Amino acid sequence: MIVIDLVRSGKQITRFKVSGHAGYDEEGSDIVCSAVTAVVYGALGALEELCGMTEYEDVEEGLESDHIAFEVPKGMTTVLQDRVYTILETMAIGLKQIEYVYGTYVTINEREV
Repeated sequence: MIVIDLVRSGKQITRFKVSGHAGYDEEGSDIVCSAVTAVVYGALGALEELCGMTEYEDVEEGLESDHIAFEVPKGMTTVLQDRVYTILETMAIGLKQIEYVYGTYVTINEREV
């Protein structure tokens, strides 16, 4: 199962972590993994291209420990902060749509700090 952890401060996503494997189909043919990967890497690409943010954690060590994680840096301008939060909310909406259809293979946990 893919587990997505979204951490919020107020209404804003400040961190996320995606780990695991869907197990919907064999590797290379798993449409659920592909969908989650496309949404997450699309958001990371937007964060880099539109906000200049390139720092994220991408770990590929085996089936149980693979994950990708991002934390919003502190001290951003208001304009940059708005862009980052818009990108992350758009990502969350896309991931929730995947969870809605493929909830057996994807789960999203949200918590506030």
